Amino acid sequence: MQKISSLFVFMLLSATTFSQTINTKKLDSLFDILDKNHLAMGSVAIAKDGKIVYQRQIGYAYIDGNKKIPANVDTKYRIGSITKMFTAVIIFQLIEEKKLSLDTKLAKFYPQIPNADKITIEMLLRHRSGLIDYINDSVDVKKAWITEPHSDNEILKKIINGKPHFSPDSTMSYCNSGYFLLAKIAEAIDKNKFENILRSRIFSRLALKNINSDSINSMDDNDAFPYSHPSDSWQSKQDFYFDDAKGCGNLLSTPTDLIKFIQALFDYKLVKKSSLDSMMRFPDSIKGFAAFFGTGIMRVPFYEKMGYGHNGGTYGQYSTLYDFTKDSLIIAQSFNDMEISLNDILVSELNICYDNPEDFSKYNTKDYPITSAELDKYIGTYTSKDLGKFVITKKDNQLYAQLGTRAAYPYKAIGKDKFELRFISAVLIFDLDKKELTLQQNGKTFLFTKDQ
Repeated sequence: MQKISSLFVFMLLSATTFSQTINTKKLDSLFDILDKNHLAMGSVAIAKDGKIVYQRQIGYAYIDGNKKIPANVDTKYRIGSITKMFTAVIIFQLIEEKKLSLDTKLAKFYPQIPNADKITIEMLLRHRSGLIDYINDSVDVKKAWITEPHSDNEILKKIINGKPHFSPDSTMSYCNSGYFLLAKIAEAIDKNKFENILRSRIFSRLALKNINSDSINSMDDNDAFPYSHPSDSWQSKQDFYFDDAKGCGNLLSTPTDLIKFIQALFDYKLVKKSSLDSMMRFPDSIKGFAAFFGTGIMRVPFYEKMGYGHNGGTYGQYSTLYDFTKDSLIIAQSFNDMEISLNDILVSELNICYDNPEDFSKYNTKDYPITSAELDKYIGTYTSKDLGKFVITKKDNQLYAQLGTRAAYPYKAIGKDKFELRFISAVLIFDLDKKELTLQQNGKTFLFTKDQ
């Protein structure tokens, strides 16, 4: 299952300077290559000094056989966990109105939830509650629970009945449950549906016309539908049911409206400076994954620069929104087809904006020839003591791999006994003699042994 929390971090160690004029021709070259090689479909917007200086759309918003609707500047995409920034803004607005505080206990609203008397609003915002993640902790291997509609009460019951992962505030683990609960708390305080709260407190205030929450994609609303392009054609993908992701991943938007949102946030048009300072409070003594999370906002380093915002991923759409505040540079983008790492695209864009060398050769694709019969020797279930079951199947002359309860994704052959899923930088290497499978991802290696 594709986690909503997928983190794209890019750390380099030398110095860089900002180019006064963004090289839009080189950006066009980047997206021309992605489009030509069917590596991505989506939309990007870049702002400098408060103004949009670059926009580009590639691919299609909707595909049905020969019917293809190109993406345009008003096409809306599922922005996944970028939704959490909007939820955090609403919570801080309520705090400013003295209706809530960072120290308010969850027990005031949901005493039946485990450790509710110890969990604070701040812990929910900072992913330190210890509660189960009702989206990513699903145990239904055949079909992810989140793809079907569920009532808020069903989701609450799932959180209530789940065994906490750790004691509150003892560590950090990304948790969609916290932001669902924050949305429900906002509903209780404002006595309104969360979608109406978003509209009145953020959308209308900023005159955002291309952002909303919805349950399903709609051609009438110019929504982008999710696809993959594993071989020679696009295939539709089943995304999760978005009402199930209230407060944590249920918004649609255009990149330009995302830019308007984050500009307003950093211009103190949505919350006061003291509230934004609280959102931007990052741990100094913590390293690794947790170090990139503030209170409803993320940070990502690029050379000595730092961007602030969030990223988001659903089962079929992938987005980033980052403001490099010291250089007045904002990049917002969403994709409804992603065959390579979104991190690679973001790094390429930043290299171009900061006038660093950028080599597009990594985007050149050349398939390794393999027959359907040859794929059969890889099929089976492999087990790792660290990651559990990895199920390898075949469909339409394509190898599919499913790790645990996550969705099954198509891997392309890139060499003998070697397959790649580029958009998450994952490589599978099979040793048929030893009946082993090695997963390489983000500098880590995991060994799986084929079940008998």
